Amino acid sequence: MTFHLKTYPDALRQLFVSSSVEETNTAFDQALVTLQKSYTMAGYRKGKVPTDIIAKANPPELMNIVSDLLMKGAYDYIDAQNTPLYGQPRFNPMSGLSKDKEFLFSLVYEIYPSITNKVDLSKEKFDYIACEIEDKFVEDTMCRQLQLFQTVTGTIQDFDLVNIEILNSNYNGDTKTSSLDSAKLELLVGKKTDETISIAFDDLSGYLPEFIGKVSNPLEIKLVDILRAKDWATLTDKDIEEKTPFKTKNEYKEQSLKQFENAMNSYNDSKKAEALSEKIGTLLKAEIPKSLWLNNVRDLALKTAEKDVIREEKSLDSLKDNKDLSKKFQNIPTDAIGGLAFIIWLEEFAQKENITVEEQELEYHYYRYAQSNRLPMSDYKKHISAENRESIKGDALREKAMGHLLTTLNFNISSTIPLSEALKSFNRQ
Repeated sequence: MTFHLKTYPDALRQLFVSSSVEETNTAFDQALVTLQKSYTMAGYRKGKVPTDIIAKANPPELMNIVSDLLMKGAYDYIDAQNTPLYGQPRFNPMSGLSKDKEFLFSLVYEIYPSITNKVDLSKEKFDYIACEIEDKFVEDTMCRQLQLFQTVTGTIQDFDLVNIEILNSNYNGDTKTSSLDSAKLELLVGKKTDETISIAFDDLSGYLPEFIGKVSNPLEIKLVDILRAKDWATLTDKDIEEKTPFKTKNEYKEQSLKQFENAMNSYNDSKKAEALSEKIGTLLKAEIPKSLWLNNVRDLALKTAEKDVIREEKSLDSLKDNKDLSKKFQNIPTDAIGGLAFIIWLEEFAQKENITVEEQELEYHYYRYAQSNRLPMSDYKKHISAENRESIKGDALREKAMGHLLTTLNFNISSTIPLSEALKSFNRQ
């Protein structure tokens, strides 16, 4: 066999193969022997039909076996190139396949993605937006958790609880008073006590089950007063001892700070990871199969639509006028390239640094996936497919490699925001 390999951009290859008359005839002879073992014909026992008679009958499976034998030679050549296949090659006959004739065909295939340039990260600096813990936010949050409130009037602030009076004449609930949390219902922020406002059911968010069926849309309310976290300075050690297992304010605050530090570190690590992937994605050059790129474009478009259209409850009619969202969708094709390049680079980095994931380390990741699927971990592990298991292992490996990079590269805080601001969107979900 003779081969000619043509290289195209985007990990695409075409291997032209020429099989000589002798090689084609050998493939036919081998195919007939293989076919003879199971071939049946009237007047002969199974497996005893002469090969020349089978050749004259020319059963359709004969050509399939011959093609497979000839393609095996092409696959052996591809293996020798040390370029792993990505997906199944497409067989393209370029001449008729028959005995005593040369046979020409090609295989069109994609190879596994790879990084084609080197990046020196020691010279790079990665800017990210960090969050910082504000002492007052910590103290106010601890008071809210312990239900230590003071009743005030005036302008509603973030994280206030607001006592309301329900004004709808047709309300049929047990009591015409209730309490709403401004952290969950953002439209309350900036309103003042004694104001009367209307809230459409579509804006009630998590409070809808409390009112639907008891009142007609919209909900008419009067803002009566505000329950705001007590001033930490006015609390005593006795207040804390009565509400918690701790003896003093300082002891309780010191313990609580660890939770806030975990939240801050988790947020900052996520921002570092974003800065790292975005910048490296622009520095890298990669050979990426278009089929892989297409799958990633589809996934990114689906996630963007779900997050920014469905969850935000934007109407489809409004999309044509939403410039920010249009820009997000326009950037998806190029974002998909950078994102894939970074993932490929991260996997190669893990291999180079001998970063591995042990089976016991995977237990935590199995637990996370079981939780997201609302299944007991034992059930999830019992029914998980081999493909999903490998996917989870890949996610765990990339996460571990990312953790290594976050502690070794040069990160720079470009600006800061309060932790309360960073957590605000989470609190309103």
